Amino acid sequence: MSTPPPAAGRPPKNVWELTAGAHRSMLLGGLAAFIGSALKIVPYIGLVEIARGLWSGAPRAHLWGWVVASAAAMVVHGVAYTGAVGANHRTEAALRYELRLRLVDKLKHVPLGWFNDRSSGVVRKAITSDTSSIHSLVTHLSGDLANTLGVVVVGFGYLLWLDARLAGALIAGWLLLLALCMLPSLRAMGRSFEDYSAAERELAAVTVEMVDGIKEVKNFGMTATVFGRFDAARRRHADVSMEWMNSSGIGVAIVGAAMQPATILALTTGIGYWFVRMGWTQPLTVLAFALVWVGIPEGLMALVQIFQQVYAAAEAARSTLDVLSAEELPEPAAPAVYTADRSLIELEHVSFSYEPGTPVIKDVSLTCRPGTVTALVGPSGGGKSTLAKLIARFWDVDSGRIKIGGVDVRDQTNQQLMSSMSLVFQEIMTATDTVAQNIALGRPDATRDEIVEAARAAHIHERIMTLPDGYDTMLGEGAGFLSGGEAQRLTIARAFLAAPPILILDEATAQADAHSELEIQRAITALARGRTVVMIAHRLSTIRSADQIAVVDGGRVAEVGTHDQLLAAGGQYAELWAAQNQTMTGARHA
Repeated sequence: MSTPPPAAGRPPKNVWELTAGAHRSMLLGGLAAFIGSALKIVPYIGLVEIARGLWSGAPRAHLWGWVVASAAAMVVHGVAYTGAVGANHRTEAALRYELRLRLVDKLKHVPLGWFNDRSSGVVRKAITSDTSSIHSLVTHLSGDLANTLGVVVVGFGYLLWLDARLAGALIAGWLLLLALCMLPSLRAMGRSFEDYSAAERELAAVTVEMVDGIKEVKNFGMTATVFGRFDAARRRHADVSMEWMNSSGIGVAIVGAAMQPATILALTTGIGYWFVRMGWTQPLTVLAFALVWVGIPEGLMALVQIFQQVYAAAEAARSTLDVLSAEELPEPAAPAVYTADRSLIELEHVSFSYEPGTPVIKDVSLTCRPGTVTALVGPSGGGKSTLAKLIARFWDVDSGRIKIGGVDVRDQTNQQLMSSMSLVFQEIMTATDTVAQNIALGRPDATRDEIVEAARAAHIHERIMTLPDGYDTMLGEGAGFLSGGEAQRLTIARAFLAAPPILILDEATAQADAHSELEIQRAITALARGRTVVMIAHRLSTIRSADQIAVVDGGRVAEVGTHDQLLAAGGQYAELWAAQNQTMTGARHA
């Protein structure tokens, strides 16, 4: 069963639109469950009518008719309810599958920078557990809600028909109790659940951060900091969970105790006895109320619990809506036609800000000619990484333009733009797949010989051959076969195999030890031949031979030139060079 998107061409605005594909099934299932549940009253009515018949001496055929009708009603109820809930479960599974496809497809079209603002834990939760939260909305909102409503509505109707005064007295009393106990709890629960949802997202994010980065955490002595953040998030989650349970649990407990069958039966028969003494009703009518009324308050409690589940599900589905409503980068329908060498990079008066009014890149113009190496250097926070990511269109610029091959990156399709470059950043990604498939990520049709050749070029082949299954060794979550530097060389092998004309490197040796750094530098040198390279470097000794060096500070390009030209100019680069050399000299003497 397939469920179409809630509204073609635009994201869903709310939970109702999010579940639009299941509405028809929910309506039909709810109708069937309502009819089936209404029939649950028939056996109780049958008992009353049988008692009335025995009291009045009615024919046995009349009595047996009620027995048959009661048995048939229970069978129809069971079939109707089971069928309705079963159909809604199938619809919910199909809708959840469709939503996950849409979420994954959505992630292909949001700006790459969108991921910078969200932890992998939040995104993972939106795709996995939060999509499962629609289960209560689809299956229980219609099925269980209609099943409960049928009993309550038909039961109320029957009792009102029997004796409106007695029914009115009981209804007024129980609704008053329900309102007094539950309304304050529901208001408090609404406030508490928002805090609970936020605490749950925070806990998921810091847990993923802790687990995914455990090696770096221990290596750099960040255990206390990271585990401290986890412990703080865990405590907040526990506190708000307890607050939520307290705010909703007290009222529910009071109402639950008051609506136990024994309590209800005692109160019903007590009020009924008073009505009989006053001559307002008949003993058989009290019997009917005793039989039917016992199930009605229980149904009301079930309604409250269903609404609690649905409210929680709707709150949890917000993250799914947030992802689906994320702004997408506009993309042309067809690839652009290059007007220059496709490895030519041109930045023309580029400005960019994460927050309106606070630019981090300010009127930058820079040209990276085909086959040259451009190094971006400067103090931390100066805008180097942002500038490199703008070339890859992580975000769109506020003003100016960035051109690849003579064409504005905004006029190129995402596939066209990404196929023209490889990105090697500090963050290393390995898929849960074999080493060979990890290298062939950008070229799934590559042969084994081509994969091995790329690995050799990246100086990682020998290490791969020492793994348990060589190129068929599984990597990914839980597989710690490669060090950070070795995994970095794996990504370089991936870039070798893809063979793009442009290479963007963001401090690719940051996680490497001395030996791995040397191997990575050799691999990068081989990879850069014949390509346009933009590299971010903190160690200036690694970019002395670059064709041009751009010093980025305060969001601006302060100076551009070769290593020798910039040293001769005696500007900011010369100061950085002198400071690093002094530090290294001091370290050697120490």
